[in-house]
Amino acid sequence: NGFANKLDDYEEGTWTPVTTFSTGTGTVLHNIQTGTYTKVGNIVHITGRVRTTDIAARTGTVSIEGLPFTAGATHHASISVALGLGLTITANKVLTGYVTGSSSSIVLQIWESTAGTIALAYTDWSDGGSISFSTSYKV
Repeated sequence: NGFANKLDDYEEGTWTPVTTFSTGTGTVLHNIQTGTYTKVGNIVHITGRVRTTDIAARTGTVSIEGLPFTAGATHHASISVALGLGLTITANKVLTGYVTGSSSSIVLQIWESTAGTIALAYTDWSDGGSISFSTSYKV
């Protein structure tokens, strides 16, 4: 009938990414928290940027919370980091991450040739830490 592939689920909008740490105390303060999304059917494409001004006494691993839609249960999408500033990542390491299945969060990671992929630790982030990132994931 020609309408079998009709686009009937399209949405654009903004979202607020939040830098979080798995442990510790205090409130993380941001001066940049911007995000946009486009949802077509069950695929969501997001972009985001965060910049912290104070990570308080937060410790543990770093993630980004607040994705505009909860990811599907079995889908893990890798993120692309376009820019990272105020981080203490040394040479020969790559900042990456993934969207966690059945959640609205991105787990940040570091890949290095000797250790493989490990969680991004609070010691890799500073008060002025900032990243710009994008990904597409399935809901």
